Amino acid sequence: MNQIETAYFIIRNHLPLEHRPYYLAFLLGVAVILNLVRIKKRLTWRETALIAFLIIYMAFVAAITLIERTPDVELKMKLVPLWSWHKMIITHSRRAFDEIVLNILMLFPVGGVLQLWKKIGSRKALLYGLEISLIIETLQLLSYRGYFEWDDLLHNSVGCMLGAVVIERVQRWFRRF
Repeated sequence: MNQIETAYFIIRNHLPLEHRPYYLAFLLGVAVILNLVRIKKRLTWRETALIAFLIIYMAFVAAITLIERTPDVELKMKLVPLWSWHKMIITHSRRAFDEIVLNILMLFPVGGVLQLWKKIGSRKALLYGLEISLIIETLQLLSYRGYFEWDDLLHNSVGCMLGAVVIERVQRWFRRF
């Protein structure tokens, strides 16, 4: 499957036809608001683009982790720390491994963009990741749309930190030349 087919597959399966006008209205609203903020706050086009990416990316994260999920009838929590690692190591669960990796990757771009925008460093990226993940997990719990998991908090936070660290190292490498 090439990149165009992959993009079409994602749009077809994750952006149902009846929801597309709302997504387009959201994107247009983001563009208008960011342009007004850019003019008033004297942001550069680069800063505006990074902020736009963060807003749009987090909207998709919200869609995947909250909006597109069907509400359950009861609160779900997994409060045993590192249960997914235990499951992956002891039972050789491929699904547990995939969930760990995907949860790390989920906020990786956020850490990278924050590093490009504000040069936040790894500690602040870890804290931002924890904050964002805590919001997501709490909303999942209160809306009955998924599990509240300590492991997700850990993996998302580490992913955000890794994103910042990778961008910081890449920037440092490019400065050498």
